Amino acid sequence: MKILVGYLIDGKFNGIDRYLMTMLNYLQDINIQMDFISYNYNSELEQNLRKYNSRLFVVHNLKHPLKQYKEMREILKDEQYDTCYFNISEAFNCVGIYSSYKANVSKVIVHSHNSQSGGTNGIVRNIRTCIHKLFKNKLSKWSTNRLACSEVAGEWMFNQDFKTIYNAVDYPRFKFNKDKQIELKNKYDLNGYKILGHVSNFSYAKNTSFLIEVIHSLPDTYKLLLIGDGPEQFKCKELVKQYKLEEKVVFTGLVDNVHDFYNAMDVFLLPSFFEGLPIVAIEAQYNGLSVFMSENITKEVKLFDSTLYIPLSKEEWVSKIIVADLRRNTVSNEMIECFSLDAQKQNVLNVFELL
Repeated sequence: MKILVGYLIDGKFNGIDRYLMTMLNYLQDINIQMDFISYNYNSELEQNLRKYNSRLFVVHNLKHPLKQYKEMREILKDEQYDTCYFNISEAFNCVGIYSSYKANVSKVIVHSHNSQSGGTNGIVRNIRTCIHKLFKNKLSKWSTNRLACSEVAGEWMFNQDFKTIYNAVDYPRFKFNKDKQIELKNKYDLNGYKILGHVSNFSYAKNTSFLIEVIHSLPDTYKLLLIGDGPEQFKCKELVKQYKLEEKVVFTGLVDNVHDFYNAMDVFLLPSFFEGLPIVAIEAQYNGLSVFMSENITKEVKLFDSTLYIPLSKEEWVSKIIVADLRRNTVSNEMIECFSLDAQKQNVLNVFELL
């Protein structure tokens, strides 16, 4: 079987990228040819895909829909894929889907990974939402199978029935490691402090600047550990300078070992304006951490009673953090199974009809 999958960025840090690379890894023992589409050429990504005998096709982005359509039709004509599998956040990212429909690909799968339109500008978000709703009506016609990472993500993307497939987390990788805790606390001067952690692509949706306001209102016994990079990091760093919080906020930048950093935290914070299904919330809880999230996030990721959903009020977050129980939780086998690689693999194999 030949499967064409869209869309990758770098195969590392984006949530969809991590999901797709995990999927590629656990399907490598299956007799399939799985190739990928990207809007940007990345030599490191291409080399990584070659390990799985996968190829990378680069097409124009949505600023050039006609060029992308032509490129997609050429790829589909030349390669004759059995299945096309598109992972998207907004319905107007549908050029590949429409191309596959017009090429009579036998199975066209659309997988929703978000619950709102992104962007920092409110007017732009509203325009994107209107366009999304317009194309949302087309997806059911152009697709044969509809998937979502959560119930809210499915309702956002589809007018017809869909199947929820939770993103998988490899529990042993995120299990608490005392040695890593000591190593990272020493490296980043975190000993003796209560560590609030956050993993982010610093996009509008993540609302990371809210955490700068929160740490500004907390005693000096707290430090904020921010992992990742993205468009709003500069804004966050400017707020840190404005409030003179250089000693209380640590920016790690992009790291390849995010799983290790959960060990250095006492509580994980996620004040997002919206999410599909935030896999970082599962990763943090697999490490035993309590997670404090905004009320905008799906309840499907709550594993512990100590994990809280809090309105986006600085005062409420500060009050909850100050009284938080910082002891790690015990992860049960039932919690592990819900987001296990085996469960996801079985779901994906069923959708691809590979069982």
